[in-house]
Amino acid sequence: MTAAATSHCPEVSAQRPQKLPAEGSLHSTKVSEVHLRLLSLLEQNPAWTQRQLADALGVSLGKTNYCLRALRDKGLVKWGNFSQNPNKFQYMHLLTPKGIAQKLQMTAHFLQRKEREFEELRIEIARLRAELGEMNTISVAVIPTLVESPPPSASAPVGQTA
Repeated sequence: MTAAATSHCPEVSAQRPQKLPAEGSLHSTKVSEVHLRLLSLLEQNPAWTQRQLADALGVSLGKTNYCLRALRDKGLVKWGNFSQNPNKFQYMHLLTPKGIAQKLQMTAHFLQRKEREFEELRIEIARLRAELGEMNTISVAVIPTLVESPPPSASAPVGQTA
């Protein structure tokens, strides 16, 4: 695997130890989600081509290829031209037992992270609703006084006082 391949899929690289992105960082989260989705797609659609996988993932064909190779090098996925396949040029992508276990672990981690994000969002929504409620109370008290008293010079002609 090339250095370029490891840079696209750092957490599954079996080649060279690298400093991984901080847990919860945008890059780490995004790559983890792509790998989890890739493992799920492979489990459900082992005969899909890399192009079909890339389209389903919404990533480039090159990134899909790099990630598949990294998953293979890590022992999570195997692929080959299986003799039962009538199209000898078509490869099958299969999750290994290690890949299935890793997918379950990644799914549990993803679920925990999303539940934590959901709770944080729920708290933020409640705070914003409370803030909006306070603002509505203030504006209900302030707006009628502004509407009831017209400006002092509104009824008097210019240059004259009332």
